[in-house]
Amino acid sequence: MASIPEDVPDPAFDGYSLGAVLGTGLAGAVRAAGHTSGFDVAIEVIGAPLTDDEGFRQRLGEATDEAAVLEHPSIVSVYKTLWDGDTAGVVTELVDCASAARLLRESPLSLAATCLVADSVLLALVIAHRAGVIHGRVCADAVLLDGDRVRLAGFAVGRAMHADAVAEPVTDTHGVARLVEELAGEAAAPRALRRVLTRGTAQRIDHRYRTASSMRTALATAARRELGDGWRAVAASELASLPSRGAAAEGAAVPVPSPVEPAGAAPVSAAPAEQPEPSSGPATETAAVQQEKRQVSPAVPAMPVIRAAPSGFLFRRVARRPGARTMRTATLLLVAAAIVGALGGMLASAIRGGAPAAAGALSVARPVSVQLQPVHGTCNSVFAATATGHVRGAGTLVYRWERSDGLQTEDTTLNVARNDATFLITEHWQLDGAVAHPSITFRLVSPVAMAVTRALGYSCP
Repeated sequence: MASIPEDVPDPAFDGYSLGAVLGTGLAGAVRAAGHTSGFDVAIEVIGAPLTDDEGFRQRLGEATDEAAVLEHPSIVSVYKTLWDGDTAGVVTELVDCASAARLLRESPLSLAATCLVADSVLLALVIAHRAGVIHGRVCADAVLLDGDRVRLAGFAVGRAMHADAVAEPVTDTHGVARLVEELAGEAAAPRALRRVLTRGTAQRIDHRYRTASSMRTALATAARRELGDGWRAVAASELASLPSRGAAAEGAAVPVPSPVEPAGAAPVSAAPAEQPEPSSGPATETAAVQQEKRQVSPAVPAMPVIRAAPSGFLFRRVARRPGARTMRTATLLLVAAAIVGALGGMLASAIRGGAPAAAGALSVARPVSVQLQPVHGTCNSVFAATATGHVRGAGTLVYRWERSDGLQTEDTTLNVARNDATFLITEHWQLDGAVAHPSITFRLVSPVAMAVTRALGYSCP
């Protein structure tokens, strides 16, 4: 691995002003920064000898484009790469709290806290891998802790630093196993957990966990067996009690808007197909574990992704007009029928000609998926709802979000310029106080009328 630059002169990135050093990233100092538009961000400043390597420069640009599609509460968002001569700057979400590496300088984490950190990191990797994105450098420096909230940083930079690394999920699952060993210190791991780590660090790649999802299930099973059913609550309490860090520390998340417009398409590499995994725990899983696996593994297809920016809690209250709504739905259904007919003709033509159909009128394939994070929240929780689906052709997607409290967003447009792509649209909702049976709905208005409603797991005394 190339050495990390130790001292890089302050660069002049167009449109950005650099502030205080927040800490050390995977390849350079992480600086607070401001954009001329008023957005606050963080920039990891990377210089020679890394940037002297043309291969690194190319990998960094490609990896940044791939990572920019990721939007999830467990992931520190990546926005873009800047250049000032030979100095690079990777623009990310602003962070201001401690990294796991900094906390380890004081003392190792408990076994329960270590398992919870690893569980959260694996969740972030599940999301990334399903979008075709490999981290490449999972370690304590990339794990950010803000109380009991754990987030994974270093996407794009980690992948770019390793020219010879295997660009597959096994690279990251191996990193998580090493992370657990690093966080737990010299404490001997119990037998069930040791089996997970032994497999995760196996010398032969084909013996390791092929997916983050399978490793996460095995780790959670081992933690329950060794620490009891309440291990997550115990671990969360321990993490929340860790001393807080300010701007001079290395750390986790203060979400801010993106300094760049993320509504354009970004390429995503194809993710390896998941293979059946040998069982690491009991022969059968509880219904709760199976439900958790379904909820925390959103299926983000490995296709070109069109990512829409969240509206940022901007909802409006509307008066319902069932009559007008019924007429609009009927009209949209007629339009959808025409689109489906046209699409069928294009597909038939493509099959006869043996080549993909050319881009035509925009259509949306069923089903559209809506995933929620977290799986269950308490008072003041912020839920992230992410809608994904396949689109074909070119045109304008019109959608909105609706909440069970009677609020909804304005109708929002998303331009689609690709023949085959996946849209990824995220919205947030913060719940405070007692809310009875909350739910959120993603509604497609055009080119087809479609709605998906998901109930939020929420409790507040």
